[in-house]
Amino acid sequence: MTDAGIWSTTAKFASINLFGSMGAYPLGLPFDSDEYLSTLQTRLQTPHDGGISGFDLQFHGLSSLYSGQTDKVDSDSKLSFTKTPGSLNWSCSLMLSLSRRLQRHWLMDLYSLAIKPAVPDSGKAETASLASHYLSDLATRDPNLRSTVSVTGGLSGYSSDTSNYLPGWVFAESYEAKLTVPERLTLKVNASLGQSLIASTQVLTLGFQVGLTAVISF
Repeated sequence: MTDAGIWSTTAKFASINLFGSMGAYPLGLPFDSDEYLSTLQTRLQTPHDGGISGFDLQFHGLSSLYSGQTDKVDSDSKLSFTKTPGSLNWSCSLMLSLSRRLQRHWLMDLYSLAIKPAVPDSGKAETASLASHYLSDLATRDPNLRSTVSVTGGLSGYSSDTSNYLPGWVFAESYEAKLTVPERLTLKVNASLGQSLIASTQVLTLGFQVGLTAVISF
C-alpha cells in the first residue's frame, strides 16, 4: 500500500506564419511560411510517509518550414528527465528532415517504363486485361515524386544507487523516395541506419533497414 500526492501540469504552445516571408514577423530567411507546436509536461509525486519525492519532465517540440508548395524542413526535438527515489534518467534528441519534390528519379523511370503503352494488337483489342486498363488509367494521371532525408542525434544518461553515472547516445540516418498517383498507386523505397548506446544497460546496437512498399488501388 502506498499513499502519495501527485501534482501535474501541462503547457502547450502552437503558432503558424511567424518568421517566413508570409509571416507576421519576417526575418528575410529563405522560407515562406512556418508552424510550431510544443508541449511541456511535469509531474511531481510526494509520498505522505515522508519518503523521497519523484519528479518527471517531458518536452516535445515540432516545427516545419515551408518553401512554396514543394520543399519542407521539419524538426522534432525531445527532452526527458525522470528522477525516482533510486535512479535518475535523462535523454534529449533532435531530428531534422528535408522533404523535396523531384522531377527525375530512378523510381520515376521505372514507373514510366511500366505504364508505357505497348503496340496494340488488333486481334486482341476486345479482350484487354484488367492490368492493361489499369495501366492506361495511370497514364492519364500526373504522378507526384518526393524524397525525404532525415538525420537524428541524441544524448542520454543514467545513474542509480547501485551504479555510477552511465552515458548513452543515439544517431540515425534515413532516406525515402515516394511516388504517388492520387487514388491509384503509391510506391515507396526507403533505407535507414541507426546506431545507439543504451545508457542504463551500456548495450551497443547497430541496425539497418531497406524496404520497398507498393499500394495499388482500383
